[in-house]
Amino acid sequence: MFPNSLGRFPLAIVGTCMNFLFLIGTVATIRGPSRLLEDRRALLFVALACTWCFLEASIGSCRDLSRRTMAGPRWLMPFMGAAILLTLVVSLVDCALDTQEPVRLLNAAGAVLMLTGAVLRSWAIKTLGRYFLDEVTILPDQPLVTCGPFAYLRHPSELGTMCLVLGSAMVLGSLTGAVLFVVLIVPCVLWRTRLEDVVLAHHFPVEFAAYCRQVHAFRPVMRATFSQPLAILGPKNAGCPGAECH
Repeated sequence: MFPNSLGRFPLAIVGTCMNFLFLIGTVATIRGPSRLLEDRRALLFVALACTWCFLEASIGSCRDLSRRTMAGPRWLMPFMGAAILLTLVVSLVDCALDTQEPVRLLNAAGAVLMLTGAVLRSWAIKTLGRYFLDEVTILPDQPLVTCGPFAYLRHPSELGTMCLVLGSAMVLGSLTGAVLFVVLIVPCVLWRTRLEDVVLAHHFPVEFAAYCRQVHAFRPVMRATFSQPLAILGPKNAGCPGAECH
């Protein structure tokens, strides 16, 4: 299914193993190796986080950055990545230091959120193909993609990120992680999505305006099918570019 990703599987496995060792090491350092297996919240989080890491690393995208046009500050994504890492580590430390009985319903809801976020991000990456970029960037031949998850949401990847981070704090039962999510992650995501909307509106003034009227940024729009792009676009912009990378 992903011929270009076959070479990425070793990298995905290495990245997942490094992620696993880092997360397990954080908990083991605080609680001690002997008590590591007793904390089901931490083990559940590590399993879900490694699944997230493997999915993104293995799917990847066929990126061509030679002709990209940057939009927005270059520090936004590094800052956002650091904020996500800080939130996850603080949540892990909170979990490792917590001696109270976990709220299992909260942990289960967090696990569902994390899985939802991982699926949303992976689906968005696969759909965009080589047009999926970490930065707020657009390529000269980039179409306005409205198929796959983009038929329901304008920003599925960013919503997936928020689900993953908030879900992590819930799985680990970390109030501090939830506070960091609200203070750091939400403003970064909202700023990024605003920049993306401005860039897309500039490059697709008519199509994007029609798209915005039909599809919300984060509130899902129910449709009968997601296999075809929205009818507001002409043949030039109606494709699903992810198919080029498969």
